Amino acid sequence: MRIIICTFLSFWSVFAYSQDYQTFYSTGVSHYYDPSGSDFDCVYERTLYQNEYYVAQFDSVKLSGQDSVLYTFKVIGQDTANGVVKKLPNWTGKKIIIKQNGENIFFNNWDDTIRINTNAALNQKWKIYSFPNGNYFEGEVTQKNYKSFLGLSDSVKVITINLRDNLGNIVSDKFNGKEILLSKNYGLLKAYIFCHFPYDTNSFVLKGLSNPDVGINNITAREIFDYSIGDEFHIEEILGGPYAYNPYSTKERRVILSKDISANGDTLKYTVAVWKYTERYNYSTNQTTITKSKDTIIEKRIVSEYAFINDYALKLPHSPIMYQSTNYNNRLAKKDQYLYHDAGDGTYNMLLDAMEHYYYIEGLGEYYNHDQVVNPDHRELVYYNKGSETWGTAIDFVTLMNVQKKSSYQFLLYPNPSNGHITLDFGSENPSMIKKVKIVDLAGKVYKESFVNYGLVKIDLHNLSPGIYFCE
Repeated sequence: MRIIICTFLSFWSVFAYSQDYQTFYSTGVSHYYDPSGSDFDCVYERTLYQNEYYVAQFDSVKLSGQDSVLYTFKVIGQDTANGVVKKLPNWTGKKIIIKQNGENIFFNNWDDTIRINTNAALNQKWKIYSFPNGNYFEGEVTQKNYKSFLGLSDSVKVITINLRDNLGNIVSDKFNGKEILLSKNYGLLKAYIFCHFPYDTNSFVLKGLSNPDVGINNITAREIFDYSIGDEFHIEEILGGPYAYNPYSTKERRVILSKDISANGDTLKYTVAVWKYTERYNYSTNQTTITKSKDTIIEKRIVSEYAFINDYALKLPHSPIMYQSTNYNNRLAKKDQYLYHDAGDGTYNMLLDAMEHYYYIEGLGEYYNHDQVVNPDHRELVYYNKGSETWGTAIDFVTLMNVQKKSSYQFLLYPNPSNGHITLDFGSENPSMIKKVKIVDLAGKVYKESFVNYGLVKIDLHNLSPGIYFCE
């Protein structure tokens, strides 16, 4: 399934005429997807990502007599006529004219018009699109009833499309029988790619609304860097391909120990336990050096510095593409795009040295990869545990860090959670064998340590702060 998010900003105060129904949601943001799974040709880099969310915004709105004209946000795409990369309309077309009589006029890439009559009554017909040879696509309101969607219910008009010749006879066409769904209060529930109409039959279906908050919605920097105490991440990082002088690879384990949010809500501060295992190869000596470390760090994320992540718009060269990840339990994610250079003649060139992509995953943070085969740098999340949710294959840090396994004893620990004391019951273990008991936190810091040589041990924990501790 290919997913496309389209954002309709509210200019309703300008074109709020006596429209019966509306093509654009007047009080929030609408999100759409393409259930056909086909490519969306309006965007040049369309084949790079799966389940993408694209954004259609309006740059401006102007009055023209009694009409309102919405100028749509441009994206950088490939002009199929000559193969050059330049600014092109988004899927809603070049502009939309909202007329006082309820007619909404869309413009495709060739300046042809597509007309949606929002005030049309049941069984009313009109010309949606006309061809030079006299053929035309007819729209007819074939149904008007209440439909349920996204947990909501609203009155919906079903507009059925058919191709007719200049005598009014139906002509065979792939668009015949296809439908546009128009909601009274929430705009288009189903539409087509207006910039390519009538040559693209892929439909867009409403996927979410921002007001009320239902279905899919935009993810922000705060949601991307929202960790909880106890979250664990395993990360693999490689820097330097076969042509690098001193390439290295690192495996890293990160566990969130504490979380603090500043008074203004802009700074997220985490205490993080970090284990690192690094292999670095030196071509001059033909040797590999291994280093291991364990540390506790403070990590700060200033949300305002990641404001570009929050943007709905597909604004090259900086704003990211939003998509439904096929990994990470299908969490929402955002990924930046290729950088383009304005050639000064209305066309754009991709910067070949800008192949590194950063991607941001809801609740999992920031990572990157490099597209060049000769330089496959990446910092990739390979495993995580958030509460009861896990994904990926955990790295065996016990083996990597050469942690010696201690002799194991069977014992009971209760109560858990503690009420200020815990009891360790070693049962039938040899009471003459001395046992060392430690109470440690997630970072391995030792808070209590004692030797016992009897089967039942009671430990006072009143001086410990609330949190997660281990007994070993």
